[in-house]
Amino acid sequence: MLKNFHNKFLNLIKFNRMSSHLSRVPPNILVLTDDQNEFKKIKLFIQEILGKNSYTIYNLTSTDLHKSSLWIPSCRLLVSSEQFNLSEEALDKKIKSFRGYLSDGGKILSLPSLNDNLERDQKTFQQATLFYHKDKYLFESKYENDSSLDKEKWQNNLVQGDELFYAYLSKENKGTHFISKVFIESNSHESQLFLNDLFIYLFNEYFQLKQIVDSNNFNLKENYIIFSKNKLLQSVNVISKYLDGTMNKEAKISLETTKAENFDHKIYFDNLKTKSMGTIIMYSDLVESTMNSISNLVSSLESIVVLARQQTQGQGNNKNEWLSPIGCCMFTLYLNLNTNNFSTSRICLLQFAAGLSCVKAIKSIANCEDFNVGIKWPNDVYYDSKIKIGGVLVKSSIMGNQIGLKIGIGFNLDNQHPTKCLNSILREKNLPECSQEIFLANFLNFFESYVFLLSEPNFNSWLKFSTEFQENWIHQNKKVRVNFWNEDAEIVGINEFGYLKVRKSDNTEHVLQPDGNRFDLMQNLIILR
Repeated sequence: MLKNFHNKFLNLIKFNRMSSHLSRVPPNILVLTDDQNEFKKIKLFIQEILGKNSYTIYNLTSTDLHKSSLWIPSCRLLVSSEQFNLSEEALDKKIKSFRGYLSDGGKILSLPSLNDNLERDQKTFQQATLFYHKDKYLFESKYENDSSLDKEKWQNNLVQGDELFYAYLSKENKGTHFISKVFIESNSHESQLFLNDLFIYLFNEYFQLKQIVDSNNFNLKENYIIFSKNKLLQSVNVISKYLDGTMNKEAKISLETTKAENFDHKIYFDNLKTKSMGTIIMYSDLVESTMNSISNLVSSLESIVVLARQQTQGQGNNKNEWLSPIGCCMFTLYLNLNTNNFSTSRICLLQFAAGLSCVKAIKSIANCEDFNVGIKWPNDVYYDSKIKIGGVLVKSSIMGNQIGLKIGIGFNLDNQHPTKCLNSILREKNLPECSQEIFLANFLNFFESYVFLLSEPNFNSWLKFSTEFQENWIHQNKKVRVNFWNEDAEIVGINEFGYLKVRKSDNTEHVLQPDGNRFDLMQNLIILR
């Protein structure tokens, strides 16, 4: 009987999911707890419910909770682990933050803390046992006296009419604070299955969060196929020997396979117009991260591209996660440069060249010259200045006169979740779609040209690059608020190191480093990291 409920509700969610609307809020779920072990447990539970490539899940501490301007614009759901030992001052601050988020249409889910030694009662539903804490959460006494909130029972077929689940709804907007008295841990497989179904339904109905079933074939291994433009098997053998010992221990290179089911190397090479960059490419259906596939590129290889269909541990900037669902174009360009012909002072510009190459790769598609895509400083790609569709991650090392670079690109090309992708936008506009083979080739064509341009040690090369960059970003002459100055400034460009140039009201110009500052598009605000 329990299995019938499981199938019934999975089918219901599949139906409801089709009608849910796309939010422009980034796919971030924040978990409010000061305990790292508890955060890991809650994160694993959410990933079990929604899938690992659905939403990025971050820890929000009680200290950062009060910095609402930093997290509210980027939070699709706040999951709060509720404790019962807060001081009055801490509780008041927490309620203030909750109300601010709800007034902005935010969604909150409160769960009983796993680490607070709370008393656990139990109830049985359809042969499944749920553990719960019967006391009201500390903030509820204030909520019940708040005339701007309505209390509503949760109507569902699994635990209908029970007091374990209910919500406080904002009368003025769509803000919702959902209360769950149930612990996310159970004592049997059947009970956990029931609990998972319950939260699948909850996440979809109340929070419009789509459950994305991971389509991984867990039998897949990190097995690479090497394609070389010169098509000489001997060169492939030589390359594999060079790479031996520099790859993940479990990774293998196949020398017998000459084609990949999910990558058409012929289309790729037909569109690749570079002199050397991208002429050697390694492809694998599944990798941990393309950034980690090769530890170091041997000096005798100028470059190699690692492309994956799916990553299990995608990397973003500032140690953030990069969601890596199938359909996302994910690759890393391993590049060796020599300080004799490339100035170390211009290495920092290569992340900007990579972002620009993504934009130009799109605009070079037929009829897409005026496509509304641009660079968000320093290294993101946005559609319509609102929807992030790509990001750049660059890591570098210098040894002697050798500069080793890893240039990682994650681009929402043909993945339907968790945010909009390029091809879905192109379809809406009746424009030709773009394959990963063409996008990758176009990217490398432009990127190699920018590397050659920036290798010229003169002012004209920098001026040409910066002009083209500023023609393709979304900030030119925009007024922004700089929070640490507490005043407005006008964006006027970037300098020769990629720092953001802004002009204050007194006409003085200043530069802001990308490593020390963050551009908050939602609030048109520059803030310290």
